[in-house]
Amino acid sequence: MRKWLLAAAMTIAAASFASARMTDPGHLFEHVPAPPKTLAAAVSRVTIAGSPRLTAQTPTYDAVLREVLAQEKTLGTAGGQQQVDQMGLGINLQRMQNDPAYAAKMQEKMAAMSTSQKMAMAQRMTRRWMASQNGEGRTMSAQMAHGQVVTYIGKNEPKDERALVVIDALFRKTIKAVEARHGAVDKKIETALDKCPMDRTGQERVWSCAGPLKDRAVRENRVAERVSLAEENRAYHKARETAKSRVDNLLPVLAMAKQGGDAEDVAIISGEIGKFTRVLASFGRSVTLRAAFWGEPGLSAEFVNATSLQFSVRTLDKRPVDWPSTED
Repeated sequence: MRKWLLAAAMTIAAASFASARMTDPGHLFEHVPAPPKTLAAAVSRVTIAGSPRLTAQTPTYDAVLREVLAQEKTLGTAGGQQQVDQMGLGINLQRMQNDPAYAAKMQEKMAAMSTSQKMAMAQRMTRRWMASQNGEGRTMSAQMAHGQVVTYIGKNEPKDERALVVIDALFRKTIKAVEARHGAVDKKIETALDKCPMDRTGQERVWSCAGPLKDRAVRENRVAERVSLAEENRAYHKARETAKSRVDNLLPVLAMAKQGGDAEDVAIISGEIGKFTRVLASFGRSVTLRAAFWGEPGLSAEFVNATSLQFSVRTLDKRPVDWPSTED
């Protein structure tokens, strides 16, 4: 009962989260939750739902990641549409790249043009492109905003990319240590299992020896995960400091781009902020799923072919739960 009530509460919370000014990339970045600090906290952040099969989900992190993706699509479309307006062609160039049917239709449209129409279109494209490069057609504030974006990208994009590389390396190192810690536990249990004699069938280990190892495997992996959570939280907060230093530089440029009204500039800067939001949310989701798996009351261990361990989670009514890979 606790789990299903929790699922409803978390769904409502996620819906409220997604509706609260999530169109602002800076606000979204600030609302990425830190990983849980305990197994119980991790379990409380995961819901188990779905039909016909049950699946573990992380509503809050999933909401953040969905919003980042939605922003990329929305802002990307806005930027692409503005490029159409700037060229004055009545043709969505971005859509032509992604929609073969639309591209074929527009090619037919252009093929039907007379030579003079084609020449006029080419001249119009050239004039619009040159004007966009020189800032013509923009208000003074729009020109200033565009200049800020161009300057930022030129000077700071390499720094943003380096920061993302540093964060990725930190997270990979941390996850590798966590996996090694759990791997050491499993190896120890499997070594102990190898020492258990086989039963009369020759297919299973003697239960009096192997049975207690199942509970021991769960217990010791939970200890390992508690240690890992502390390590993962330290890595997250260190990574967030790095990310925030870059986002803090991006936010004034984003405000300037919004004031200038250039959708493409807004999309570029929002996308840079979104990269940092995504990497933090993805790591938080991974940590939460793994910690909740080890903290679940319905977790059990089984021996496969009497040689190796396999863990699974079932609900109180014994229904199996699909647990997403922490790398999804």
